[in-house]
Order: sequence, then C-alpha cells, then structure tokens
Amino acid sequence: MALISCPECATQVSDKAVSCPSCGCPISKQIETPYTSVAPRAVTVSKSRGVYIILGIVFGGLGFHNFYSGHNVSGGIKCGILLLAFAVDASTHFYSAFSLIALVFSELWSLVDVMIVSTDAAGNNMS
Repeated sequence: MALISCPECATQVSDKAVSCPSCGCPISKQIETPYTSVAPRAVTVSKSRGVYIILGIVFGGLGFHNFYSGHNVSGGIKCGILLLAFAVDASTHFYSAFSLIALVFSELWSLVDVMIVSTDAAGNNMS
C-alpha cells in the first residue's frame, strides 16, 4: 500500500482508497469487486433415433446413419467395402456380383446397428 497525493487538495491518501477523506475527490477510477466466475454450460443437441433408424434402413449399406450419429469410422468402413466391391465388380464387367454381396453384407450390418446402437459418438442418448 503506497501513499499518493490527492489531485484536488494534495493530501496524502492511500492508493487503495476510493476517494479522498478530506475533500471527497475520487482517487481510483475502478472499484474492484469480487465476483464468482460462472463457467458457461455446454449445449448438446441430441440426435433423433427415428432419423437414425430411417437412414439405417434406407441408406444403411452406405453407412449414412453412422455418419449422422458421429460414428465416422464405421460409416467409412461400410462405404469403403461397398466402393471396393463395386470397383472389383466393374473390373470383371459386373459378371461376379461382388457389389451385390457387399451391399447385402453392409445392409445386414446396418440392421444390427439400428437395433443395438442407442447413443451417438459423444455418448449422448438419441431421443
């Protein structure tokens, strides 16, 4: 704590004082008030279970429902399997039907996903 001169009456005043005790001149411009810091709340938007089920049934072979719920690795694997099978099938002039087999496999995997998965990738329940 240091002593400073009042700008009005030149009286020695503490630098922590709000105003001069002699003349009332304001000394400090900012008054420090203790306050508690409140952390902002995180807002989470829950995914719709109905949309997840519809995407899993209609576009399950492509993994759209996995991308919707945030399970990107699983969705990427499904897309990759289907694209790889399509490329192999195209190289044989669609004689081998690898893409049809991969589509059936991916769709069965998606139906199991639709029945089992009830949370998104962040762990929030789908409503």
